[in-house]
Amino acid sequence: MISVCCECKRTRLDGRWFGGRLPLNDEPVTHVYCPECFQKMMLRIDRFGRRRAAGKRFAREAPPVPAKPCALS
Repeated sequence: MISVCCECKRTRLDGRWFGGRLPLNDEPVTHVYCPECFQKMMLRIDRFGRRRAAGKRFAREAPPVPAKPCALS
C-alpha cells in the first residue's frame, strides 16, 4: 500500500518519504500526514484549542445571531 501525505502530497515508499508525486500503478493508496505536516497540524490544533479555551472567536467564525422576539399576538 502506498501512503500519500494529505497536505504536501509527498509519497512514502518503504518507510521513506519522497517529494513530489510518484507515478502510481494500480496499488492501493492511503492518505496520511508525513512527519513534517503532522507536526504542523498538531501545532494548529493546539493553537485552536488554546484560543477556543480563552473564548476568542476566529475570523471565519460567524458572530452569534441575536434571538428575535416571538410575535404570537
